Amino acid sequence: MSRRTEHLAARGLDPESIRSRLEGGGDQGYPRTLDDDLHEAAYEGVAEAIEVLVAHGADVESSGVWETPLWTAVCWGHRDATAALLRAGADPWRPVVAGRSAADIALTGPLADLFAALPGAPARDVGLLRRQAEADALVAAYDSWETYCGEGDGFAFVAGIDEDSAIHRLGLDPAGCPLVDEDEYMDVGPSLGAAALWLGRPPGSAGVVVYSAISFDPGADELWGPLSSPGPAVSIVTNMIVDTTIEVWRDGAEIRYLQSSQRPEADMLPEEWLCRFYDHSTASPGGLARGLALAALLTGVEVTEDWLFHAPKRLVILPE
Repeated sequence: MSRRTEHLAARGLDPESIRSRLEGGGDQGYPRTLDDDLHEAAYEGVAEAIEVLVAHGADVESSGVWETPLWTAVCWGHRDATAALLRAGADPWRPVVAGRSAADIALTGPLADLFAALPGAPARDVGLLRRQAEADALVAAYDSWETYCGEGDGFAFVAGIDEDSAIHRLGLDPAGCPLVDEDEYMDVGPSLGAAALWLGRPPGSAGVVVYSAISFDPGADELWGPLSSPGPAVSIVTNMIVDTTIEVWRDGAEIRYLQSSQRPEADMLPEEWLCRFYDHSTASPGGLARGLALAALLTGVEVTEDWLFHAPKRLVILPE
């Protein structure tokens, strides 16, 4: 028995086991309903299990505490499961999260061909496809950083201000924040943690990037309140061991907090959809790449890996 078969059997999703259980009248002690099993099958991408469950009465439009099975299959990139649900009559155009349907998110990705010719398919939005392609290119550019960045690195992109202005907003004198190279920063940064910032303005950018070798504390008002007030957006990305945490601040207040692995939410920013924070397929880029791309889209500040990790920047030591 393969590991995949063992895994499905352990989760109660082996198609033969499902068929045997249901055709035998069901197991009263079985912990899940047909609809629960359908959602699990969509999550795991088991097309044959979907077909068996639907044949025995599972509802392809069931939701409850979940999104619809079709939405789940699309978000996890399961082609065969998506096709099976469409054959079973799942509504591709039903709004599920923030007015978006499974088809809406599929039509800009690798499953587009399963939806493009369906009745009711909209005309291609050239502008949306262009913006999506630009966002995908940005995410791809940051994807290589996953192998370079250490766990716990912190990044903040701040729009619309220069280095001296950023330092002034933190209550410090720019004259006391010298330009230091990579080695000089690493001599003090890890030991002082988030109190030692490496701050610089990327070439050609109307904003600054703040780097910390130790992740920023969530909701660090003493940093992001001043840096985002007045006006500019601050998007903070912290590369954690299990997940990537992202905060967005504007005009002194946090307006969004998310983790890269969470399920889509109704209040997602438009840029989050462009960075595909709904995509949990095995082929999707990591959370750090999407977080950095989101920060760049929100602030207009873009940075290269070589500049961020190697170019001299200002050493900013925050008071205790």
